[in-house]
Amino acid sequence: MHDWRICSWDIPESVCCIIRVAKRDTGKVEELIYKSARAATKKLDQLITDPNNEITIADHDEIHLIRSVIGDSDPFGADFDGDDEC
Repeated sequence: MHDWRICSWDIPESVCCIIRVAKRDTGKVEELIYKSARAATKKLDQLITDPNNEITIADHDEIHLIRSVIGDSDPFGADFDGDDEC
């Protein structure tokens, strides 16, 4: 049982993904739940413009962390296109 809680997560089928946004300067955390990939992608496009955001995205299969590197001229990487489907 302990292994399941650490190594797994369970998102309802009606949910496409959960986006967690932590503001580095204030420590404020916000969680957003999306039912469609299109809406989540639109919000993600908005969130990545702020290098102060540390973004965690969880879908049914994976968890991803997106954060900028201070001083990097391309903080989210040249290969990021934001077109991943849920």
